[in-house]
Amino acid sequence: MLRRAALVDDARARRFVRRKEVLARYGVTNTTLYRWIRRGHFPLPQRLAKGARTVGWPLTALQAHDATNEAQSLAEHVRVQHGAKKKAAQKRRPRA
Repeated sequence: MLRRAALVDDARARRFVRRKEVLARYGVTNTTLYRWIRRGHFPLPQRLAKGARTVGWPLTALQAHDATNEAQSLAEHVRVQHGAKKKAAQKRRPRA
């Protein structure tokens, strides 16, 4: 049983996600996806065969990107909220 589970995990780790699926997953256009890649905001695609034009993203790379992106998004949200509270406190403070 353990051997079969290991094979399934190994196959899942090697799974590649093609461009159409990535576009649907993130709800963006092809132009936006490649803009993100060019700016370093998204993982680079990998060629699926030597000399082929077919590319894909390792599922593990997308999952890592999602986790990082969620953490950055949360940190940005906290920064914005903290900044809004700070500005509100400054507005309430009477001027001398």
